[in-house]
Amino acid sequence: MGGAHGAVLELCILTMCLPWEAVAIELAEVDWSQGCVPVPARGGSRRLLHLPPDAVVALARIAGTATGRGQAVTGGRGRPLDRRDVRLDRIRARLAIAAPDVGELQPWNFHGLRAAAARELLERGCGHQDVVHALGLKAIGSATVPIGGIRTDGDAAGRAVVPVDKWNAILAARGNAR
Repeated sequence: MGGAHGAVLELCILTMCLPWEAVAIELAEVDWSQGCVPVPARGGSRRLLHLPPDAVVALARIAGTATGRGQAVTGGRGRPLDRRDVRLDRIRARLAIAAPDVGELQPWNFHGLRAAAARELLERGCGHQDVVHALGLKAIGSATVPIGGIRTDGDAAGRAVVPVDKWNAILAARGNAR
């Protein structure tokens, strides 16, 4: 699909994040050595999103450099995408234009993609709490974080590494089907 919308879709698939989290990634905030970046979370807090190697490569490709500034999905160039720009109906329309030979796309949504990934990961032995952290869900019993603060309950970014990396291995095993 290409462009900023394609970047959003690619990051959502690779990291299991939601589109509004992907558009919030700022290049200056990416921790390239640790492979994580703070993104908004529900309730006004922020969480650390684990970036598997394929996502780091995608971000570097989009940005053209690991030292850029601005919105990651636009490479810091042009008009930044707003969360309204990545509504599912708009992304589906762009996919239909980008791949007209595919025909009608099967119904899907980002929450369904995340739920399917979670089921697959649990079936392959990932721990429930680790999958919860990978999806950026607030773990039961974790402390409330002030608005703007970064949730680090149970080292969320560290616990997300195994399931997100396993998800990327599943995607890689399926080859070009992604």
